[in-house]
This record gives sequence, structure tokens and C-alpha cells, in this order.
Amino acid sequence: MVEEGGGEGNRGVVKVVSIGTDMREEQALLHRLRTVSGAPDACIAPCDDLHACDLLVVRDNSAMRKVAHGLASGRPGVRLWILDDAGVLHDGLVAPQLPLDERQLWDALDDMLGPGVAIAASAPPPAPVAAVAPQPVPLREPAAAVAMEDPPPIARAIRERVAAGRGHALIAHGGRHLLMLDFDRKLAVPVTGTPQASALASELAPLLPDATMQLSDAATFNAQPLPTLPLIPLLWNIALQARGASPLLPPLDAGSVLSLKQWPDFRAVAHRPDHFQLCSLLLKRPSTADEACALLGMARDIVHGFFNAAYLSSYAVVATAAAAPAGSAPDAPPPGDAGGSRLSRLWRSVRGERGRNE
Repeated sequence: MVEEGGGEGNRGVVKVVSIGTDMREEQALLHRLRTVSGAPDACIAPCDDLHACDLLVVRDNSAMRKVAHGLASGRPGVRLWILDDAGVLHDGLVAPQLPLDERQLWDALDDMLGPGVAIAASAPPPAPVAAVAPQPVPLREPAAAVAMEDPPPIARAIRERVAAGRGHALIAHGGRHLLMLDFDRKLAVPVTGTPQASALASELAPLLPDATMQLSDAATFNAQPLPTLPLIPLLWNIALQARGASPLLPPLDAGSVLSLKQWPDFRAVAHRPDHFQLCSLLLKRPSTADEACALLGMARDIVHGFFNAAYLSSYAVVATAAAAPAGSAPDAPPPGDAGGSRLSRLWRSVRGERGRNE
């Protein structure tokens, strides 16, 4: 049994922990390492255990960089690579200021994999492959998709960037560019369509479920001459009206338990009186959409729109509590209970909160 990652116990498989990347970047990174090594996909495997990995890859701007450096420094055989904003890898322990070229990457992977796994040492090094992060996207041509497996739903990809507050991206649909997003400054630029915020949201809402997100950079965003719009209100208003194959934007579904982190800024985002009730409920009791409908006696389309908007704009999180079965309703008051049940007390509390905020 191998107590620590790295070393001879893991020959034949390189276990990779990726820190500070989203799912798209992690998949692109793994694809690149597999391409460089020439090894079967199973030989370059993602790993979630910092104490059982062979290779740590950490984003240059990640708060975990120092932690990763300390961990790799104390464990011989574990390598630390730094991924910069341009998608270039650096040796985090030896020469972080110098980029690793394809031959150095191949040599390191070959050493970690062991004999007979990577391509023959006598073979020429593989041709350079594209960097992990996409290059600036020319707006007149569709950007080539990064090779990856099972891209995350568009709502999750956008929300992760909103929550992190870093990076830039391009939203596209059917090869047509729609929006440039600046998560650092929380700004958006409409590439096509009307620049008026409410009309733009209505125009983009039906396209969102099938749209794609491509990472970009600050230079591409700043090169656009069009006026900017506040990002969070725009995302909120788009999601509020979005309707795809399912009423909830994936990864949300009927079993998702949503918990509100804070009151949305109703001075900036579109809202209905019903939204005050939903806010009060989800702050006190994380619920599924069906539970919220049953507790508040509210129409499903209103609840679904609010769930989509609160999730996409990062006002809400998917709670870790086990969700109730789809379509289930909260327990009814027991016979003879004159309004003293948990449901009744909760509703009175929500109703009181609503009165204070209307």
C-alpha cells in the first residue's frame, strides 16, 4: 500500500489534481497531457485527493498556490506545475518563471508513467498542441471548441465564473456570438442584438439553454466599442425568462435543493411581489422547486424562473441536504393541529418577512 502519492507505487498512472480550474479547463488540461504523453487516456487520471496524487496543477492566480507549493515541497516524487492565464505550464518547484516546452512536458510525464507506457523515448517529441486557455477570439469567426469530454451545462459554467469573480468569456449560440462577459468587473457587452438591457434579456433568454461558453481574455473584451451593461442584472433577467427542454436550467432539476445566500438587489434586478416570499423561504428553509410551490401556493413557472435566476447570478447555492423526491409536497398538518404545525409556523414567518419587505 502506498501511503503518499508519487513515487514507484503509482507507475503506469499519473494521478492529476487540478486546483483553481473549472471543469472545462480541467478536461482541456487532461486532454493536453494525454496528447503530449501519447499514453492511453486511463494513464492520465483526474484525482481529488491531494495526498494521493503524482502531479499538482494549480492556476497561477489561485489562493491555493502557496498551499500546493508547500504540499509538493514536502513530498518527494510529486510535481507541481503552474498554469498561467495564457494556458502555459511552468514548473512550480524548479523555475516558475520559465515555461515548460512540449519536450519537457513529455520527459516529465514519461518519467512519472514509467517504461513502456508513454511513446518510445527514441521517437521525436510530439508537435506542440494548443494551450489550455483559448486565445483571443476574433468576433467575425466562430471560435474552435476546445477538445473536451462532457462540457458542463452553460448555467453551471457561467455561475462558476460569477462566483469566482475572475476571467472573461464569450457566449455563443449556433456559431453566432451573443455576449462578451467580464467577470472581474461584472460587465457584459452585447455583441449582437439590441443594447437595451430588458429587450436584450428577452432576446437571449430562449437561446441560453443551448448556448456555449468559451473562455476569452481582457484584451478581447476591452477591444469591443459597444457600451457595457451590468453583468448580474442581465444574467438574472435572462435566466428569469429562460425556457428550455426542462423548466429548470441544468444542472438544476426537480430534486435540486436551493438555498439563498443573501437577498438579491431588487433595486437592480427584475422582480415580482412573489419573489419576496421566495427569498424569505429559501433563506430560512432550503427547498426544491416543488416544495416551494407547495409551501407558498405559487405557480410553478414563477418558482422555476426565480430558481434559475438566483442560481445563475450566484445569489443561491445548491444545498447539500438530500432533496425530497420530485413532485413531493411538505407534510400536511396533523389532524387537530390548529395552525401549530412546522409548516404553519414557517409560513407565518415567511408572511411576516414579506410584509416587512413590501
